[in-house]
Amino acid sequence: MSENHSLRNQLIGIGALILAVATGCGGERETDASSEDTPDRRTPVAAAHISDIFALEREVVLDDSVYTSGYTYLDIDTGGDFLLTDLFGRQVFLFDRNGHHQKTLSTEPCDPGFPWHPYQARFKPNGNIIVNSSQWGYEFSNDGNCIGELSDEFGFPKSMGFDDEGHMYGFYVHGQQDEGYHIRKMNGRGSPIDRFGFDDVYFSYTMRNTPVPDIIIDEDDYIYHGKIFKSKVDKYDKKGDLIAEIGKIPEYYREVQLNDSEFASGNDSRMASIEYLNKFSLTRSLWLLNNNTLMVNIQNTYNRKDNKNEEEGYVLMDMEGNVVVDILTHISFIHARNGLAYSFFDSTNSGKGLAGGPPSLKVYRYLPPS
Repeated sequence: MSENHSLRNQLIGIGALILAVATGCGGERETDASSEDTPDRRTPVAAAHISDIFALEREVVLDDSVYTSGYTYLDIDTGGDFLLTDLFGRQVFLFDRNGHHQKTLSTEPCDPGFPWHPYQARFKPNGNIIVNSSQWGYEFSNDGNCIGELSDEFGFPKSMGFDDEGHMYGFYVHGQQDEGYHIRKMNGRGSPIDRFGFDDVYFSYTMRNTPVPDIIIDEDDYIYHGKIFKSKVDKYDKKGDLIAEIGKIPEYYREVQLNDSEFASGNDSRMASIEYLNKFSLTRSLWLLNNNTLMVNIQNTYNRKDNKNEEEGYVLMDMEGNVVVDILTHISFIHARNGLAYSFFDSTNSGKGLAGGPPSLKVYRYLPPS
């Protein structure tokens, strides 16, 4: 397994611990999360080699004038500019498409002295930036200047999405106002308009301390939500009614099955949870690769045959859930949009991975199967 792949998993684990502290989460035991899908119902999908589906288009060496403690989230705007969140260093950086540092975002101009903990920074469709910071949210202009704080009701969504009408969608987990797991539709300032998709069949402890896939809204206003313990994707209409679970279960997918015995007294710590879950497949990301293709990232880091790390899984499907292709690869994509997929790499060849300096990006172009 590549060094960058290993480092990414380490950062995810460490980031979960930092996030738990920042949000003040408790420590109850896990509860079982059973799935409707069982191994004997798995459907093989077309397998492909990564080089047949993604071609390396260019490499972008990010400006070394800034220091990052490690990436945790990347977003790309329609012009190809990069927005990089550094959870560990409590920083958000804006780079242009060629990797030149444009701005380090700060709340000082509009909220002096605010001790922010940026968890995720996202571009809105209008180009402005929303920063999800612990229990608060802030909006910035597209050139990185602070506009102001969002509504107090914005809270702390675990993941986000935006439609073209200016609405925001956030996924909230149990323990955040004790409303169960749900998707919240909000106005542009973060005030709730509607809530849907309630679901209490989750590992409540892990869900509060683990990054989850983003919410996708397509050009027809359908809403797609990926769950970390399922390979399929929930599809909702714009009223919030569930249409279907779409997609297939890959043959390599290892469904999480935990019970209280896995978290016996004295062993229900954050790290024990993270280490145990590494033996299973987890859905880490959901992207809109292009206008008619969803891309699901399944972390598949444990090989049961020889007890060593395995590959990342990527399932590409159309908007109805028909699988186009299924890929296993050591390439760890961190984002995808507009027909491009992005991965980090160490441009210095220092052997130190991505930590300790600004990461650089490899940009791959999607080659739809004929």
